[in-house]
Amino acid sequence: MYENFYGFRERPFTLLPDPDFLFLDEKHRAALEMLEMAVSDCSGFCVISGEIGAGKTTLVRELLNRLDETLCVGLVSNTHPSFGGLLQWIMAAYGLSCGDSDEHDLHKRFIEFVVQQYAQKKHTLLIVDEAQNLSVQALEELRALADVNT
Repeated sequence: MYENFYGFRERPFTLLPDPDFLFLDEKHRAALEMLEMAVSDCSGFCVISGEIGAGKTTLVRELLNRLDETLCVGLVSNTHPSFGGLLQWIMAAYGLSCGDSDEHDLHKRFIEFVVQQYAQKKHTLLIVDEAQNLSVQALEELRALADVNT
């Protein structure tokens, strides 16, 4: 409706961030460069924080557009505690099935997956959007998983 009024060819305001409409001011450009550097250095952890609506998810989506095929990327955005175990979401992010596996078996299978990717000259990158919703236990799980990839 407003598209015709303003002469837009596309809807600029959608529920999901659209990198096609990305405007990088100085701070966002610096944040994106830091994310790219963290990925290229294979840093164990990189955190981007900011207020709701500051553009964190949009920056992550732009980063995803810039990554090359030497990375195996998983994106988890379902971080609310009521959505289930973090490890199941991580497995799903990489297209790995969970079946009836318990947490220990899932952890073992994920480690095997990371090792397999490394053998194929690929680094495993996990992006967790909305990580502020994670419990202390889930953050500890992430830390343990990050140790595997370093």
